[in-house]
Amino acid sequence: MSDEFWGFSHKDIDCLAALTNTVILDLSKVSERELSAIWSSTTSRHGIASRHDIIHATLRMKYGCTCGACICGILSPRMRFAILRAAEFCHEQLVWDLDNTDISGPGWVHDNDHYLRFLSGLVRQNLAANESSRRGFANMFDYVASCLREERLPTKENVLELYRNRSSEWPPVTKHYLERGGTVAAVASMVFQGAMAWDEWAGDGLHRMVFGEQIDELPPCRNDHEFGFVSGMCGYNLCPDDLLFASTLESLFGM
Repeated sequence: MSDEFWGFSHKDIDCLAALTNTVILDLSKVSERELSAIWSSTTSRHGIASRHDIIHATLRMKYGCTCGACICGILSPRMRFAILRAAEFCHEQLVWDLDNTDISGPGWVHDNDHYLRFLSGLVRQNLAANESSRRGFANMFDYVASCLREERLPTKENVLELYRNRSSEWPPVTKHYLERGGTVAAVASMVFQGAMAWDEWAGDGLHRMVFGEQIDELPPCRNDHEFGFVSGMCGYNLCPDDLLFASTLESLFGM
């Protein structure tokens, strides 16, 4: 699937729905507010198909889901698992580094440059000078992971909503990171990049080597390896040819 893919037309999915006897809706007639609510959630678990479920079914047809379980038709169970593991790994590594080393701020920025590639120079300078911002940056990876654990698309809006609803940090390090120019996009893009670098198709295959049995327990889908498409639909931009993160992971795992 091309990274430029933005979904099939209503005419296309109308034909597919007729062939598969699936009830769908015309998404152009669904309100922006309702779509926003769908975008922030997953399929309901009620026994009777609701309008919520029908919209999800329509989205799955529109975005090429073949497993029947993609969140909003986009994020498959296997993709969600891969991105979640990448977010957790990044968070754990950054927190460990902050808690167990006496390295200076500039040294920390230098040593963790592979995590900072989506940050501006000014934000990097702030991280070098401010430990609370460094911890806030690390914490943002956990907010992305939490969003995925709740089976929600890791969009900027969803991640920030989760942060605002749950945040009880003291000191408020994530707030410091955001107030000083840090973004959700810089973190989420790194998470997608890391997951792609681990992928058996797009990267070095480390994700399958480590989590193969757990991956096989999840339903396969055409969207499983579409990192450019999924990240783009979530509002982020990747550089697919940059596999620097893969070599970093290999060194950390000793592979």
